Amino acid sequence: MKIEKEIKITSDCCLLHSRVSQLVQKAMTFKSVIHISHDEYVMNAKSLLGMMLLKVSAGDVVKMTAEGEDSEKAINVLAKLF
Repeated sequence: MKIEKEIKITSDCCLLHSRVSQLVQKAMTFKSVIHISHDEYVMNAKSLLGMMLLKVSAGDVVKMTAEGEDSEKAINVLAKLF
């Protein structure tokens, strides 16, 4: 099952290395393929480097897409980390 969700970034705190690392570590616990996109960039949520390169700031909207057997749970859990 493929699920998409748009998430508005509410503060710059989500851009800190420790916060991105936490997001990637959590994403790696799911079997689903998870991508986060912003503007023309689409990054694998399980890639620390990719997530660091996403360059989002407060007020931006990102789209999270998860596809796999645990996609709904993945989206719900990871959305809370933003």
